Amino acid sequence: MPTALTTTPTVGVPITPPDQAGLVIGPLQRDSLALRTATVIATRRDEVRVPLLTDDVPADFVEEGAELPEGQPFVAEVALRPAKLAALTVLSNELASDSEPGAVNLVGESIARSIRARLDSAFLDAPGTGIPPAGVLTSANSTDGGTLGVDTGSLDTLQDALTLVEAAGGTPNVIVCHPSTWGVLAKLKAGDGSAVPLLGSPSDGRQERTVFGVPVFVDAQVPEDIIGVWDRAAVAVALRQDVSIEQSRDAYFSSDSVAVRATLRAAWDVLDPERVVRIAVGTPVAP
Repeated sequence: MPTALTTTPTVGVPITPPDQAGLVIGPLQRDSLALRTATVIATRRDEVRVPLLTDDVPADFVEEGAELPEGQPFVAEVALRPAKLAALTVLSNELASDSEPGAVNLVGESIARSIRARLDSAFLDAPGTGIPPAGVLTSANSTDGGTLGVDTGSLDTLQDALTLVEAAGGTPNVIVCHPSTWGVLAKLKAGDGSAVPLLGSPSDGRQERTVFGVPVFVDAQVPEDIIGVWDRAAVAVALRQDVSIEQSRDAYFSSDSVAVRATLRAAWDVLDPERVVRIAVGTPVAP
């Protein structure tokens, strides 16, 4: 009796598109500065229109039984057209078909880091002359908050930026800076000759980073010479829900490898530049 052709069962975990989708999107939503510091609009459309109310509906006191005043605010629109962002990696067939969960997670984290870094860098300071829209901290999308001279040991410029956002009707709930910038700020002392950190002692039990009670998002994609302060509601990010994770063995057939491609589409815009303040860091930040 002829021997039947059989295959040996695998004991690892195959990297399938659904597996990769979770491995990529999860870290992206957890770590992306763009997705954590803005109002995210999930969509399946090619274009999302976000209304801007430049003036509120008029209101006034009236006599009982009198006609109410009629009014309609001027409504402007911002059209967000999500642009494609993609990453490509090549894996051995053995890794793609039969891998331990730890190795699978490494692949997903790598793809997520690549996409996140490009998304966040463009979200912050893309010039707006190419495919991605202009970044949040460009001059066209933000208000000049002056220069923070960290050598003075004062955070007055940061306080002024918070005041600017509030004066524009916003709630300052985001501060972003580069790790090197945060390192310098964290070393500022409460006064001349004092050993007490201006931002509080690291042993006081607080885990989160804050300045004047506002959360600080420290990220390497933020330019070292800029600190951003804004109201999360003043920045919109449109994120397409049809995130694509695909595999192909065709192009790398001769090397017994598999290509894994991840794509997502996102766009953003500042809804009120007066509620986004950029601060220049006045002195070179030590690495």
